[in-house]
Amino acid sequence: MQRQLSENRFVFTDLHLGERKNNNLDYFSADEEFLGCVSLIIQDYSLSQIPIELVLLGDTFDFLTVSYDWTEKNRKGQDIQKSRIFAEPDEDASLQKIRKIFKAHPKVIDALKLFLKHGKIKFFIGNHDISLAWEGVQNLIKEMLVEGLGQPEIQAASDRISFAFEEKKCGVLFEHGNNCEPHCAMPKRIFLTRRLGQPLQKPILNHPYGNHLLELANRLASDTFWCKGNYWIGRLEPHWYVYLESIYKNWRFTIYATITWLFFPFRHRFSKRWWVRKNNSLFKLFNFSLQAMLTTVLNKIRGQDSTYYFRELLKHSKDIDIIVTGHLHEHHQETTRYGTYINPGGWCEINIASFPRPQLTWKRFRRIEKIFKYIWTTRKVFHKKTQEQFLPKKSEIYGFVICKFYDDGHKEVGLMRYNNQKECLEVLN
Repeated sequence: MQRQLSENRFVFTDLHLGERKNNNLDYFSADEEFLGCVSLIIQDYSLSQIPIELVLLGDTFDFLTVSYDWTEKNRKGQDIQKSRIFAEPDEDASLQKIRKIFKAHPKVIDALKLFLKHGKIKFFIGNHDISLAWEGVQNLIKEMLVEGLGQPEIQAASDRISFAFEEKKCGVLFEHGNNCEPHCAMPKRIFLTRRLGQPLQKPILNHPYGNHLLELANRLASDTFWCKGNYWIGRLEPHWYVYLESIYKNWRFTIYATITWLFFPFRHRFSKRWWVRKNNSLFKLFNFSLQAMLTTVLNKIRGQDSTYYFRELLKHSKDIDIIVTGHLHEHHQETTRYGTYINPGGWCEINIASFPRPQLTWKRFRRIEKIFKYIWTTRKVFHKKTQEQFLPKKSEIYGFVICKFYDDGHKEVGLMRYNNQKECLEVLN
């Protein structure tokens, strides 16, 4: 008996849509490419009777890089406009931010509206868009995506939009993947409703501590009177190359970044914003901060890589044989005897550094020689003449995962990409 295809699912992750303002950490610019990709998917798959679903696997909206504006009274009773970029805990701030994001990316929103006419859309909640957990934000997104439809179609289209933290289907686990890093892991309680045993007037969002460290990253990426900000923060992987570039080119920034990084755990531990520190000790905040800054280095010391967590998850999960995640911004597919891990990579502007290996010539103290030569050869990565050779743009991949589910429980999962030059969809090896 021939298998019957029951659903086609298309998985995108890590768009990181921001407000397109003067923000060093807002680096999504693939609006036209995303619209073109979704249009081709609709063209190729919507004509059949097989249901289709668009899955946005977390960090679709980057609430952490969008400013929050409010008005305050000064001593004279005059209104003063204020703005800041924080991991805001209240629902009103999240509603304001999602409106800014929708306004800044009309082509992406058009792509979602276009797909909604033919299939379902599911938003998974990641660490950068944990604000999607607010019911008011979910309702507003539904309202804005069904805007312009006729009255009979509005309710049906709204029902085709859903939100989730994770999902298991036919042995496939879908989740954003931020739990692989302790400082980004989802808290057990998404909302805080009490403090010191007393109920709060309004619940507040319980951000992972790593979200509050985005404030630090934004500071280091911005110019100050003391030094210029580092352009590569958030745009370069592995991110510890950013520190090497600073040592090589901008010693003032290196000093400023070190002092700022050491100061932030103290600031958060004794902050009036109690929801930042919660019950974390100063040591734990330092530990989170260290892991956020030096993830790649610490993984090498432990003998692990970025996918170690998912291999262990496959090993210890009997009901899962495929994991589809995002978060790491790197397209990757790996199969072990326990199952398959697959990541389509992000769509935001990012560069992958291909570091030239140094030639070691010393007979003794080779480790010391290796450290010095790695620092010295950093100039090849960041020098104007050789920069393009070692820093290819990853955003040109435009990857996504296609999942085919059959009525007998069989599934097929693979990586694909949108080729913006040929305007076609192709298999990504």
